[in-house]
Parts: sequence; C-alpha cells; structure tokens
Amino acid sequence: MAISRTREFVADEGAAEITGNPLALVSALEKLEEMGQKTPIQGNPAYAPLFIVRPIAKEGVSKETGARKGLLTLFMTHPSTEERIKRLKEKAQASANIANVDKKEAQNEPTLSPAA
Repeated sequence: MAISRTREFVADEGAAEITGNPLALVSALEKLEEMGQKTPIQGNPAYAPLFIVRPIAKEGVSKETGARKGLLTLFMTHPSTEERIKRLKEKAQASANIANVDKKEAQNEPTLSPAA
C-alpha cells in the first residue's frame, strides 16, 4: 500500500511540472477536500480507494490535529490530502527559490561586447 501512496506523490509532482503551477493543484485539492468534508459519505470504507479525497466519514482521526492515527495509516491506499498539499507547497517554494537564484545570477553575469 505504501507503493500506491508513493505513486500518488509522484503523480502530483509530475502534474506540477507539466502545469508549471503547483499552487493551482494545491487549490484544486483544497476544494476537493472541502467538498468531501461538507458532504461525507456514511458508507463502507472499502470504497475509499475509489475517491480522489476521503469522503468517507473520518474515523480514527485526531480531533485536535486532524491527523490520522494508529493502524489506520498502514492500510491507507492514498496519502492524506493534507500531506499532498504540504508537498506541493514545498515544491512551489523550492521552484520559487530556484527562479530567484537564476534571476540573481543572470543579473550578475557580465555582458560580452562584440569585438571591434
């Protein structure tokens, strides 16, 4: 099941690279999670892997932190939306830092004038 969770992170990273905008993916995941929480499905948890986010009522979730706890995490087929959002935000920050470094380097490069 850990392989499935890893694939989800790889898919998120690939989508962020293709779109060039990881924060747009963050926004989409936040909206999906919000809708899933507004209208949770009271049903068989066996169907949870079929959803992008977990619309099944959250059992085994800490009320204080919202984190999943215990053995439940071992059997999750998908990473939590919170973890996916966290990783995408880190990717966006890293991309912004790289872009800033590239800009600074470009500004500091001497310009070559044509030989006279």
